[in-house]
Amino acid sequence: MKNMLAIVIPFYKAIFFRETLNSLVSQTNKKFKVYIGNDASPDSIDELVKEYSDYLELSYTCYENNLGHKSLVSHWKRCLALIKQEAWFMILCDDDILSPNYVESFYNNINKIEQSNSKVIRYSSILISDTGEEISEPYKHPVIENSIDSYVRKAKGFTRSSLSEYVFKNDIDDVNKVFIDFPNAYYSDDLSILLASNFGDIYSINEAFFYFRRGNYNLSGVNSDVVKGKKAEFLFYKYLFKNYSNLISPKQKQIFLFRLNRQVVFNKSFEVYRFALKEQFKIFDIKGILYLPLLILKKGLWRKQ
Repeated sequence: MKNMLAIVIPFYKAIFFRETLNSLVSQTNKKFKVYIGNDASPDSIDELVKEYSDYLELSYTCYENNLGHKSLVSHWKRCLALIKQEAWFMILCDDDILSPNYVESFYNNINKIEQSNSKVIRYSSILISDTGEEISEPYKHPVIENSIDSYVRKAKGFTRSSLSEYVFKNDIDDVNKVFIDFPNAYYSDDLSILLASNFGDIYSINEAFFYFRRGNYNLSGVNSDVVKGKKAEFLFYKYLFKNYSNLISPKQKQIFLFRLNRQVVFNKSFEVYRFALKEQFKIFDIKGILYLPLLILKKGLWRKQ
């Protein structure tokens, strides 16, 4: 269907799911289809789905095996396989919320999006608590921004990003080459945005908002796994440098390698150190080459406690 939008929800927890569905019912433009993939959740939502089927064009699939426990990305991909003919899709978490003009803004901008040849669309976002209270100012973005430049802003701490505020063009030949599995899916979203955009431009919509719930129930909140997060960060950069080094400038590489240097200090990981040092020699980053040895000597970081 030309320009039709698919909203794909990899479902597992029900605690905020009614609020998520309410935000879809509240859309001022209903030209979208909802695909829900239940990851063998212990929470029963059959009646809830039946209730909202009266208000939404909705497809519901309940899987027998809990795939997300082992690989969240694998669950995303089987949910994406549910999409029929829609030309664009988004992956919406089961606890997040869309502003009422979210879909309307998509269609209001679709001509400009197509003219820009962007394959990835990004919305402004606001953080909310478990109670729905806004806990951040809106994160807004340049209307047109290169995807690597966008990630650099995130790496520097100037913005935030998560999978659900993005809409992707549904022309991906192989989802396995776009959605790469890292521990707990940390950094899998960042990589998918780069790959789906072909390292090209992202088109941003700032007049509608995605509300990201940061609280006690999601992997990016208080339940985040720091060890897995650091492992995923290393794998993410390793994947980028190995496969797309020619698309990353030396200056951008320095920024990424500095993040890995900080991880070495945190984890005391020789594997990460060897990788970062090797890449710094390639771009002749003297500051980066000397940073860690000097810090180690100064603070005695490798001494036995």
